[in-house]
Amino acid sequence: MAGITAFAVTAVLALATRGIDLFSAVVLGIITAVGGGTLRDLVLDVPVFWAADLNYIWIALGASFVAFPSFVATKFCEEPFIRD
Repeated sequence: MAGITAFAVTAVLALATRGIDLFSAVVLGIITAVGGGTLRDLVLDVPVFWAADLNYIWIALGASFVAFPSFVATKFCEEPFIRD
C-alpha cells in the first residue's frame, strides 16, 4: 500500500505544476498508482490485483486528494502561516 500511495502522490505533484484541475490530477494519480501492477498482472495472466481488492483504488484516491490541495496551498502561499 505504501507503493500505491507513493506513486499516486508523485504523479499528482508532477501534474500539479502543469496547471491541471483536481479531477484530472486524481484520475491520473490513480492510473499511475495501479498501472504498473495492472500491466504485470495482465502479462502474467493472473487476476488484476485491484479488481480483487478495491482498497488499492481507495488508497490511491485518498493520496491523490491529499496531495493536490497541499501542493496548491504551498504554491500560492508566499509566507508560511505562523501564529505567535
